[in-house]
Amino acid sequence: MNGLLKVDKEAGYTSTDIDNLIKKAFHTKKVGHLGTLDPFATGLLILGVGEGTKMLPYLPDGEKTYVASLLFGKRTDSDDITGNLLEERKPPLFLESELKDCLTSFLGEQTQIPSPFSAKHIHGKKAYQLAREGKEVVLSPQRIFISSLRFLSYQDDVLSFEAKVSKGTYIRTLGKDIASRLGTIGTLLTLRRTAIGPIGVEGAKKVGEIKEEDFLPLLSLSKQIPQVEVSGKEAFLVKNGCPLRLEREEDYLFLVEKGILLAVYQKEKEHIYICKKGFFHGDH
Repeated sequence: MNGLLKVDKEAGYTSTDIDNLIKKAFHTKKVGHLGTLDPFATGLLILGVGEGTKMLPYLPDGEKTYVASLLFGKRTDSDDITGNLLEERKPPLFLESELKDCLTSFLGEQTQIPSPFSAKHIHGKKAYQLAREGKEVVLSPQRIFISSLRFLSYQDDVLSFEAKVSKGTYIRTLGKDIASRLGTIGTLLTLRRTAIGPIGVEGAKKVGEIKEEDFLPLLSLSKQIPQVEVSGKEAFLVKNGCPLRLEREEDYLFLVEKGILLAVYQKEKEHIYICKKGFFHGDH
């Protein structure tokens, strides 16, 4: 099996759990994912299977889009409803205009300290694994960018919002910070990733529903990298990983023969491209 999959991850699974379920279902050893989701989160997870694992570095992995619901009046150790309750108090009632103004105040570049219950790696283990073992987790502040933070609804002390954020932004931390800026406490009730860059969750399936016909071609999700058709001697050189002289300016190119992906080439110097990844099993 070679290809890409759009999975609609359910809560309770780690991203690696999803990889392992696909390995078992399709009797393959090579499965990887793009953009880890915490076990609490649901939504879009992109998988590469077989030769598809080589495509993952060339898929869009910058801005992510999430829909979240934030419960005011409770604070947990994980900043989501699955954690241990640390504090509870009656929250104030907010005007819709107050909530919208607060969301707007978070737009742009800023510093964020990731949640100890995030999937960030520390010495080979995920932070949430260490946190759930009761170990102290100290994460460094990092620069993030929030390009959009849209009010969706507010009812029964629950604020729902859509966030478009840079890679590495933690929405559970953002939820806690939103509550703090409003003068209260809060914890996420739900978190769902709806897009990775331009790739939306539409058409994604639960892992148990995926069939062989759901595998996507290797080139189907990489619209930002140009394809260059080769044939004859050029195709022979590409299949053997040889450098090529191409009158192009892009940093990366997909070299294809009759629509079949052969390799990813990277610009080394003016008009000289070298092979970075070879795909010699076809595009299935």
